[in-house]
Amino acid sequence: MPCTRSSRALNVKFSIRKSLPGIMNSSRIVQALLTVLPVLTAGLYLLGLSYHQGYLAAFGIDDSIFPIASDRALFNGFISLFTITFPAAIYTIGAFGAFVVMVIVAAILSSTTQVQSAVVRANAWINRWRSTTTSPVASDLVDKSAAIYGYATGLFLIYLSLLSMAALAAKSGGEQAQKEMMDFGSGRTTSVQFFSDKSPSPRLGKLVICGEKYCALWEATGTTLFRHEVIDRIVTYNHALKEKSTSKPAMETSPNQ
Repeated sequence: MPCTRSSRALNVKFSIRKSLPGIMNSSRIVQALLTVLPVLTAGLYLLGLSYHQGYLAAFGIDDSIFPIASDRALFNGFISLFTITFPAAIYTIGAFGAFVVMVIVAAILSSTTQVQSAVVRANAWINRWRSTTTSPVASDLVDKSAAIYGYATGLFLIYLSLLSMAALAAKSGGEQAQKEMMDFGSGRTTSVQFFSDKSPSPRLGKLVICGEKYCALWEATGTTLFRHEVIDRIVTYNHALKEKSTSKPAMETSPNQ
């Protein structure tokens, strides 16, 4: 019995030691994900905010009047990321295919005797040059400087890519606004009528956005902001349904909704 218990204990210890590398790798992956997640969230928020600013700027509206919620910004950021990266993904797939072909060609060429001997001679010459021209301290300094330069370059490229994608997201928002203006002019989008005692009624236009205090109505001449208190009612018309029905479908909505 004592031998059996000791053998079981040894088996348990052996299995624990055997599973430790896998557990440590899994923990490292989780730590990497937890590190990347805040950066990814901040990037999506930046894209969504830029899209919102570009969309409102096309209507001549300052985005500070209609602040966007965080969840809406993240959603807009995800949509912007997809619309921005989808065309580039096609070129990326093509570039990856070309890279794979180049790697295969390089592997075939490197397997030849002439290329292998040339690589050996080049490595030997580099090692001799480093041993004769640089001291060990200088060599270590060069290696550390290369690592620092690599990290700095990576951070700069990430920062530059975020700025570029934010600019593209703002451009995408402006293009979406321009498309909605064209659809409104051709009668292919939803229009609204504003009824108010403070202004000539009804005011026909496109409802751009409603916030906590104002609703923005775009007309052919520009954008007008109405406070909620002066709005009597808003009537929306779906022209796509109007073409299929003999009666004009209308739905009254409250500006607070």
